[in-house]
Amino acid sequence: MFEQTAFLQAKFKNDSAEILLLGLSNLYHDGAMVGQHDMPLIAAGDKVKLGLGTIEGIRLKRTEPERMQGQEGLITSSNRLDEVWLNTVENLTNEDWQVQLLDRVAYSEQSDLTISYKASPPETQSDIEGQCGILRWNFDVADRAKQEIRPEQTVSWPDGQVLQQAKTTRPRPATHPLFLKRVSEPSCETRLCRWRKYC
Repeated sequence: MFEQTAFLQAKFKNDSAEILLLGLSNLYHDGAMVGQHDMPLIAAGDKVKLGLGTIEGIRLKRTEPERMQGQEGLITSSNRLDEVWLNTVENLTNEDWQVQLLDRVAYSEQSDLTISYKASPPETQSDIEGQCGILRWNFDVADRAKQEIRPEQTVSWPDGQVLQQAKTTRPRPATHPLFLKRVSEPSCETRLCRWRKYC
């Protein structure tokens, strides 16, 4: 599910030569206390991320204006799915913000399942923290301004196979696995790709 709430996040590094002991800490933003957090043990040189709550004036919206599925030509044996969606970030907070937006696209571990994508503007980084298909954009949004990001992806596979969501009893992952299987096969448990659409 696409998150429509923006969250304020702080990052810091323990630059001291000492270990920071675990315990309850007060959190401040711009001189105002915003909450408390049970801090873990932080070794010298460790990096930490902390959530500081929501940003009520940042509006996030996703629309999917285009989705097409059909045969690819008259003689070819491939099926194809094209998707385009639009992420819009709007700033109504009376101040400028540095924003980091995460989204995901499909990725494949099977040669018959071909996946390509592009985005406008291009992503700042892909495969965040080793997670295939996770994209990140870093940008500034001025007060009363909007930023639009338009990803596109194409998924194609051979005739006689179908794209399915894998059944699993494991805890729900960030994206649900999909796989190709031949139409005649009753089941296939091998994870072959993850796809943004199924969440």
